[in-house]
Amino acid sequence: MANIDGRQDGDLSEEFQSFIQVMSQKGIYPDAEFKAAVNGITGQSNVLEVTRVINKALAEVEMAIQSSKCEITGVKHWVFTSTTIDDDNDQVEVEPNHDQDTDQEGDCLLFTKGKLELLKMITSVILSRNDNNCISKNDCINLVSSIKTKLSRSSVDKFIKHMINESWLFYLDGNVYLGVRGIVELMSYLKSENPNLKNCQLCKQTVVFGQLCQKCDKKMHMYCLAKYFKISGKHQCPGCGHSLQVNNQFMARYSNDDDDLEDPSMQSSQSTQSSQQHRFSQSQEPTPTPRPSTSRRNRRRRIDD
Repeated sequence: MANIDGRQDGDLSEEFQSFIQVMSQKGIYPDAEFKAAVNGITGQSNVLEVTRVINKALAEVEMAIQSSKCEITGVKHWVFTSTTIDDDNDQVEVEPNHDQDTDQEGDCLLFTKGKLELLKMITSVILSRNDNNCISKNDCINLVSSIKTKLSRSSVDKFIKHMINESWLFYLDGNVYLGVRGIVELMSYLKSENPNLKNCQLCKQTVVFGQLCQKCDKKMHMYCLAKYFKISGKHQCPGCGHSLQVNNQFMARYSNDDDDLEDPSMQSSQSTQSSQQHRFSQSQEPTPTPRPSTSRRNRRRRIDD
């Protein structure tokens, strides 16, 4: 029987291989753009099936396409990421003279020793602030004085803007949060920095920015909580029933979002969806595919070091 990509022998079609190359170069797609790209390049409309087939092929190079939602906007994205931290001797690609400040714009060259150090420090500060899990952009730039590598403030400002544009970080009203790509690609580092990082009481996925219940200490994504409020009609903690005082600025962002509305218990809809994306047909044999650029895998391993 032919696979979803039309091949009998288990090899990915040229269209599927082309999509892998596009995804590896792009790194991240919002849901609507991802669906359009899948349909436009592969000719398929079943995104989950296409993702399963591609992820099976990518498994041998320890890469995957994963979905996650931005904690600030609630918008679903698809991220091309590493599934494990390698133990081989590959080295992250850095600027040749990485102790000096440069303004090169290449994808790999942006991750210099100093900028990686800065990104780790920004991430650590965000994780440490349990009240709002963000840092002002000015404070991000001021952190340059705390790292060992010499970087100019203009270079740091440009780097932070690039991290925001690439969804590693998210900027809103003068504050910087962890972006959807940063959370997906740096999950191992996040958990090593904060072993007590919580899972959302509703979707059961890791939550950095969200609503914390002061009574039972449960934490929820703001977009999960907005849907829970809308369905249940109660502004109470789903864990203990305690009344919650929420940030209406964020609640308003999700008031018209009916996507993925679930029963008030929310029973880990994201976990189910994630597991479905990585569950492959037993009848399919592992399929070889051109090894994607290792720069993304190396970058995350370098940050995890």
